[in-house]
Amino acid sequence: MARPIALASLAALCTFSLLAGCGREAAPPPPAQAPASAQYDANAFYGTTSYGLSSGFAWSPDDQQLLVHSDETGIFNAYSLSAGGKDKKPLTTSTVDSTFAVSWFPEDARILFTADKGGNEINHLYVRETNGETRDLTPGDAAKATFGGWAADRQSFFVLTTERDPKSFDVYRYSTKDYARTLVFTNADAWDVSAISPDGRYLALAKPRTSADSDLYLVDTRTKAKPKLITKHEGNINHGVYAFTRDGKHLVYSTDEHGEFTQAWTYELASGKKERLIAADWDVSFVAYSDSGRFRVSGTNEDARTVIRILDGQGNKEITLPGLPPGDRSQIRFSRDETRVALLLSSDTSPNDVYTVDLASGRSERLTQALNPQIKESDLVATQVVRYKSDDGVEIPSILYRPKAASTTNKVPALVWVHGGPGDKAARVIRRRSSTWSITAMPCSPRIIAARQAMGRRSSIWMTSAMAKSTSRTSCRAKPTFRRWIGSTRTALASSAVRTAATWWARRSPSNPTYSMWASIFSAS
Repeated sequence: MARPIALASLAALCTFSLLAGCGREAAPPPPAQAPASAQYDANAFYGTTSYGLSSGFAWSPDDQQLLVHSDETGIFNAYSLSAGGKDKKPLTTSTVDSTFAVSWFPEDARILFTADKGGNEINHLYVRETNGETRDLTPGDAAKATFGGWAADRQSFFVLTTERDPKSFDVYRYSTKDYARTLVFTNADAWDVSAISPDGRYLALAKPRTSADSDLYLVDTRTKAKPKLITKHEGNINHGVYAFTRDGKHLVYSTDEHGEFTQAWTYELASGKKERLIAADWDVSFVAYSDSGRFRVSGTNEDARTVIRILDGQGNKEITLPGLPPGDRSQIRFSRDETRVALLLSSDTSPNDVYTVDLASGRSERLTQALNPQIKESDLVATQVVRYKSDDGVEIPSILYRPKAASTTNKVPALVWVHGGPGDKAARVIRRRSSTWSITAMPCSPRIIAARQAMGRRSSIWMTSAMAKSTSRTSCRAKPTFRRWIGSTRTALASSAVRTAATWWARRSPSNPTYSMWASIFSAS
């Protein structure tokens, strides 16, 4: 039997991630005496169910059913979930290959889904007919395929496939009637096909040069002209694609050209005119539109939580969702009549569950219960965002998980988690496969320095080297910042764990000056 883990006693998780330095909140002192904490076997957390909404039409044509995927049987399959939450019907029944819902068809109860074979990651696109029979739309042992979206006419859809060349995705247009297809774009230069306009005329192509520099191109499939560069620039600037507007007149794209944070801009296809769409003191994570184009949904990464904003184009007013509990909201899907939305909501103490919200009344309904019923949500630990300054003046944001069992008389160790560097971000959500105590440090944006100690029968600690990027707004001084971090948080953190991590890595890789440097820093702290 796996060793019991006192989840409510998990040590402090401080995640110093890519957060903006907005607001200040000091961590409160631990209580003099902690309440009793529940203990759960590690297997209990693996009994949690994962849910996802389909990426295309998530609502059935009559708005009575939602298309979801779930691993409740131990492997992912597609399900039809009643919009009232009362019934759930399996649409696929694989016991071997993970199967993910893609979309309902526009006018009937057929669905698209995707699956690979034996975990080979060569996904194919399938259709499930109304009689339950399935058909592989992209056959071939080596051909990987992905759904590219529905055409505005609702009589066709786009598929990207590598059947011609395993290194690049060509674009095809499939008929909804008989699945006959036509070639839209031969991707001879291995572009990243990022978006297709609703009428299928334009493709947005991405060309990354480095992790910090990329360009966007536009190709007109009618004229067959060479892809046109639309993001000419100098220096390192990252660009990405959010979506085409539903009227097909603009491309909405991301750029960090105008400041520290990623903004959303529009490019007018007819004139080439660019305009700022969304700018904030946070990164804009995504921009999407309802099928009619009336509603615009955007997300910003604010203090390790995705904040969703829905803008109603009729009256240009923002719609709130007051009936939902606090948490991270994602996968916003509008009903066909656009009076309701379905979404996923997760929090520190609850994994993703499916909710629906009536846009007029704000009333919400929870349709699923993903957390294993053996676990009491009240036993789990909620996060707190705290900030403090290092000795060089850089404000360090952090996510703190304070164990319920921790107190001034019952001290617990602190374990450190390094996530994957400037391109990664910590989020205030529960992860069933990562029941760890963690600390990640960001002495200066966007540098991340950290370590991790995993929970379980055997514990181990990792240490990563620092990754730095110079910015005009901050200067990074690694040693004093990290030494101050250890010294200023002794009441919450066990610096010995971090020292152990650095020392272990220094001994393992004595020729690596970075590991030796950190061992020296932590030994001195």
